[in-house]
Amino acid sequence: MRTKNFIRVARTKDAIFVGVVGQGNMNNSSTFRAFADRMVSSGYKNFVVDLSDCRGMDSTFLGILFSITQGPRGDSSPEVIVVNPGNHNMKLLQGVGLDAVLKVKLDPTEVPGLAFEILEESTDPHRRLETIRLAHQNLLLLDSKNEKQFGPFLRALTKEFK
Repeated sequence: MRTKNFIRVARTKDAIFVGVVGQGNMNNSSTFRAFADRMVSSGYKNFVVDLSDCRGMDSTFLGILFSITQGPRGDSSPEVIVVNPGNHNMKLLQGVGLDAVLKVKLDPTEVPGLAFEILEESTDPHRRLETIRLAHQNLLLLDSKNEKQFGPFLRALTKEFK
C-alpha cells in the first residue's frame, strides 16, 4: 500500500527527474538512495528534483540528496538541480548547507510530462538504518556546523551497528 509520502522518478536520455510527494523522509530515502546509485552507475550525471508537491524533508532525505553529488571517485560528480522548493523547503536546504552544493531554481519551473514511476518504500529495517547512518555521515561531511545537530545522533546510531 502506498503512503501519502513517496518519491516518483522518470528518466530521459540525459537526466533523471525526481518528484517528492508529501515528505522526503527516512522511510522513502533508502529506496531513493538505491535508485540514485543505480542511475549514477549507469552513467546519469543530471538529477532534477522537483519539490513542488513536497511538504518537507527530514535530515535523512537531505543527507541522501547530498550523497548523489558525491558520485563515484575519480569521475565527474553528478549535478543535482532542485526546482520549485518553496520557502519552507528552501530553509531546510539552507539549514544544512545544501544550498551551497546543489543548484536551486527559485523561479517556478514546469517539469516535463514524463512517465513517472513510484519508488516503493523499503521494508528492510537494516537497509533503512544503514541509509539513515550514511545520510547523517554525509551531513557532517557537507558542513562542520551540522556536527552540533547531528553528531550525537550519528554516534549513537553507529554504536547500535557494532
